[in-house]
Amino acid sequence: MRDAQQKGEISPDINTSMTSRLLLDLTYGVLADIEAEDLAREASFAQGLRAMIGGILTAS
Repeated sequence: MRDAQQKGEISPDINTSMTSRLLLDLTYGVLADIEAEDLAREASFAQGLRAMIGGILTAS
């Protein structure tokens, strides 16, 4: 994540340590959700997840 930030791919305002932790927690939450496997097949689920992660990484 730091490399991407140095390349300008991630906002310089992002705290990479905290964002890494948040993304890991998000991943654990999705894995713990017993319905996530079925939901992941729906385009709106994948779209929402992409939007959340994209928003985290580009927020300023």
